[in-house]
Amino acid sequence: EQRAALYLVEALCHDRRGAEGEAASSALLALELFEESGTERALEHAALARAWAWSSLWLLGRDKERAALEVDHARCLEDLVRISERARSRGKESWAAWVDLKRIHLETRGIEFRPEMLEPVRRVRGTFERMLGTDHTWTLQALYFEANLLFRLKSLEESDALWAILVERARRVAPERYPLLGFALCGRAQAARDLGNLEAANDLYAQSLEVLESSLPPSNRKLRRITIVQGGTLARSGRLDDAVAVYRQSLQLGEKHLETEDYVLMYLRRGLGQALVALGQFDDLEQLIHAT
Repeated sequence: EQRAALYLVEALCHDRRGAEGEAASSALLALELFEESGTERALEHAALARAWAWSSLWLLGRDKERAALEVDHARCLEDLVRISERARSRGKESWAAWVDLKRIHLETRGIEFRPEMLEPVRRVRGTFERMLGTDHTWTLQALYFEANLLFRLKSLEESDALWAILVERARRVAPERYPLLGFALCGRAQAARDLGNLEAANDLYAQSLEVLESSLPPSNRKLRRITIVQGGTLARSGRLDDAVAVYRQSLQLGEKHLETEDYVLMYLRRGLGQALVALGQFDDLEQLIHAT
């Protein structure tokens, strides 16, 4: 258990400097050791390690590893509530809020977002801003989650305003290859696209991918999913040649790194095919069909 606890401390150090990938790896090591121990206290800490790893893997688009953590989370959520309450009773308010954020993220997975979900997230962000400052990595994580929630609730202008704040803060305090910066830029691109600002969206998607391609491996599914919407936005803007180039490059990387039946490849091929039809490049379309 002592070794597992040290891995959690290591994860905390990585998390505070914006290294979500390293934090996830350390949390997974801690989870394995806590579950091997099997004591009540160890299993409670395992819940924290699981939620921590799950949240980081979700952000980074490491879907296969995240899927391996998908179990009945009822016990896990109960343990997280106890950890948070105990921390709060000891005056550790910011730590309690951080555990709350991981719990909220875990318990809202795969369900339809509702407006009442906003208040707990805003409470967490307020705690972080008050106790840790506006530029702390935990504050940035809470800000991202709140902006994403607003976007899912179709509050596009409000979500874009939060993402803009996050981009400004992340650029000021985080490493240039900080994944959260790339995802915040992608969030702004999505909002701009849905608001009809296609050229702004195209520019923001390019900025987002510039950050993410330098911080995530080419096998990352989230990168490929972003290029699907980037290509679609370029096509809607009339930039069909650019859309074809984006789809081709992403499809080439996807075919190299993803499983053959991955639905992401299907959407990339469909987007490429539609762009080729719009350009009248039917010979290239035939080649795409035969290569599939």
